[in-house]
Amino acid sequence: MSYSDRRESAVYVDIEDKSYSSESIETGRSVYSVILCDRGPSDQIVKVRSQEQFHKIFGTPNFLRTSQTHYQVDVATQYTGNVLVVRVVPDDAYWANTAIKENNIGEQVIAKFVFTNGSKEVTLQKLDSSDTTYSSELYGSSIDLDAEFNKIQIGTWLYADGDNTSVAAQVVSMDVDEESGATILTLDRNYDGSSQEGIAYTYVPYSEFSLSDINNEELFNNPDGDVVYYFYSVGAGKYSNRLCIRGTRNTDLEKYYLDENDQPRYKKVFVSQIKNNSSNHDERRNEDEIYFLINQIIPYLNF
Repeated sequence: MSYSDRRESAVYVDIEDKSYSSESIETGRSVYSVILCDRGPSDQIVKVRSQEQFHKIFGTPNFLRTSQTHYQVDVATQYTGNVLVVRVVPDDAYWANTAIKENNIGEQVIAKFVFTNGSKEVTLQKLDSSDTTYSSELYGSSIDLDAEFNKIQIGTWLYADGDNTSVAAQVVSMDVDEESGATILTLDRNYDGSSQEGIAYTYVPYSEFSLSDINNEELFNNPDGDVVYYFYSVGAGKYSNRLCIRGTRNTDLEKYYLDENDQPRYKKVFVSQIKNNSSNHDERRNEDEIYFLINQIIPYLNF
């Protein structure tokens, strides 16, 4: 198995095949066609050499949603390996896209937290309406305190009220203290913020957004300098708007961090690759492949 992460001490061997194979020269008939379909690069000539390649780029013909020319070119690829295809789309068709940017906004959690500077442990207790920490005037009287308490999970980023996101740390374990009944949170590092008791804030280091009216790369801009990645479809139209992102788990590295039951403590924390996957996101899912729809990518990725 090939590893992209080489932090472990080992001997790694890469074999690169530099054999030369010249491109075959096509002879015989050639086909040029303009097609309508809901997938693939638009308004440019694409050279197709096989039916398999045609299906991968422009999809399988379907009379319910694509044109007759789409089917005709599909048939032509069975007889020649030299097909030139132009997919046309309406002028108002745009690229599906999303961007991941750095986030500096937290979400308030109404519960009792005890933070200690320089310690990995944070004490968490559910509030009730009689607790002096809880103020209906400040936080409102309709807050579900059970739901507030349950906002804290393994993987949550956390910082104390009065501190900011620069000192946020991630919860890596949760244990109940049998004597006090409080939940003891263990952070991934010593807390750099202030020692205090009170409410806290959860935090996601990255958030996502989409841009409207995008039909070329020049329209992507980053004036605030906070965008980490842009993802966008190749071509416009309905199919491209089903864009999703696939991350592949590195289950071997997960085994370096096991719990008392010999199960991975940090599932999905090692993502060996993230790439655009334009296939139908409703397809069968493999345990080692995590599919992130555009509007769901952030809740699943812990950076």
